[in-house]
Amino acid sequence: MKLRPEPRDFDWIMRRWADMKQVRQHRETEWQMIADYFLPRKNFLVQSVKGAGVPRRVMTSKPQMALGRFAGMLVGYLVDPTRPFIKPNVSQGLVNAGRRIDLDRDSADYLDNLGWSMFDRFMLPKARFMPALNQVALELGAFGTAVMWVGRKRGWGPRYMSRPLRACWIDVDDNDVVDTVFYEFELPLELLVGRYPKALQNPDLKKLYEDKDKKNHTKKIKVLHCIYPREGGEAGGIAERKPYAERIIAHEYKGADLSESGYDSFPYAVPRLGISEGNPYGQGLAWIALPSAISLNRMQDLVEYGIGTRVAPPMFVPTRLFKQPSRDLGYFNYYDPKLLGFSSLKDLVQYMPAGGDVGIGVDWMRYLSEHIDDAFNIDWMKLREAGNVTAEEIAERRSLRMTAQTGLLAAVDRDLMGVLGDRTLEVMSEEGMIGEAPQQLRGVDVDWDYAGPLAIAQQRNQYQAVQSLIDITAKIAQIEPDAAAALQVEECLRLASEALGAPPTVLESRVVYQEELQRRRALREQAQQAQIAQAGGAAMRDASQGVATMAQAAPQPSMGMAMAA
Repeated sequence: MKLRPEPRDFDWIMRRWADMKQVRQHRETEWQMIADYFLPRKNFLVQSVKGAGVPRRVMTSKPQMALGRFAGMLVGYLVDPTRPFIKPNVSQGLVNAGRRIDLDRDSADYLDNLGWSMFDRFMLPKARFMPALNQVALELGAFGTAVMWVGRKRGWGPRYMSRPLRACWIDVDDNDVVDTVFYEFELPLELLVGRYPKALQNPDLKKLYEDKDKKNHTKKIKVLHCIYPREGGEAGGIAERKPYAERIIAHEYKGADLSESGYDSFPYAVPRLGISEGNPYGQGLAWIALPSAISLNRMQDLVEYGIGTRVAPPMFVPTRLFKQPSRDLGYFNYYDPKLLGFSSLKDLVQYMPAGGDVGIGVDWMRYLSEHIDDAFNIDWMKLREAGNVTAEEIAERRSLRMTAQTGLLAAVDRDLMGVLGDRTLEVMSEEGMIGEAPQQLRGVDVDWDYAGPLAIAQQRNQYQAVQSLIDITAKIAQIEPDAAAALQVEECLRLASEALGAPPTVLESRVVYQEELQRRRALREQAQQAQIAQAGGAAMRDASQGVATMAQAAPQPSMGMAMAA
């Protein structure tokens, strides 16, 4: 009997968290600078840094718009809302299980239906997948690292939530794959005790909760949610033995363990961009665009100041000309005419000439804006302003765009969609939402293939290739009719259906199709045999009639000859 692995104690978790904090500290200053310009939240003041003087305002929304467009572009490339964007792949699993790689018809139909079943769960509004994915794309573009939690609601299925990176600490295994996430959040004491009754086992928390006036019931308690690999974990075992441990502690109160559980698969998806050696966190595209964003913010301030000095320039007024001058509508400004001397009021009150060239600043701002678009790879969204833009040019830009995004998606897909697929499949299995697998697929590990818009574009090219192949086959069949037998007509039809985005219900399953094909072949053979038999019977009938006709046409002997005989 395998012994239950010993749980990590409170002090071990705190030491591990301290190490993870130290690793993340090198990125936090960078993240704050990026957040100031690309993701301002509560106010539009750039956070002050000690010794940096008075904080400056955020004057332009261009960096935020560029990041938002990048996030929309990334989500659009990852997800097609009309069809599955990830598909199960069992090729390696079949090899590891020592089974044949070519799928039988039952297994192929099962995998097709599984992909659509998971897609339906992703797209349900209550699952909150799309809002979570959009937030993940924003933080991924800004900071190079994003975190998505895949939870389970009993009796319903998987739920998806983004976790703010500022409240998460991560670590990786020997293969540079994220396998540890610590997430800090707050709960009111009353809600904490209701959700985690073990909190009352801690003397300090119990003392706060049992306060007679209940003033502390609304006190916010910081909670640390920890997911990490469990040594000696057992897949499929009870929660306390599963490969990934879940510990929830109130880390500000010594020994306040609130809950312990576990998961068979890692419940976090942590995509990263621009991973550098020696640090588990990525680097976002906003870091590349940050110098231009800072310069653009400063230039926007200067340009607005220059425009303001021209719209409402400062004025020269002689000392003591007016006691309390005012520019309010209809207000009378009284002056002493003796102070004018031989000059007029028009000569005494003068505008200060505004210097500088606002146009140069506007041109420079345009350049900085284009540089930010280039950094986020969204410059292709703008076509040339000339009126002679052709359809060929648009198609070429689309093709180049598809090619350019392949590398970006490869960096995101594995750590995002692959993990989401594993966890979603696990939750749906636990909820009984997936039927029993065919014999060939039982106990086989599942991997996931990207099937988003880029894959769809490639399938469209394959569809065009199949069309050309069918045309060529038809021409060759005129010379050699048996050549058409080399074409897998059913697979051509299924590939075309997949490329066009048709749901699996449009075509019969492979098993039903094969049965129907065999039935029709049997009917054709019976019809052919009946036709042959009918043709043979007609031939025999015609032959009998011919013999009878010949016998009737033969000359009859005369009466005398008959008597002689």
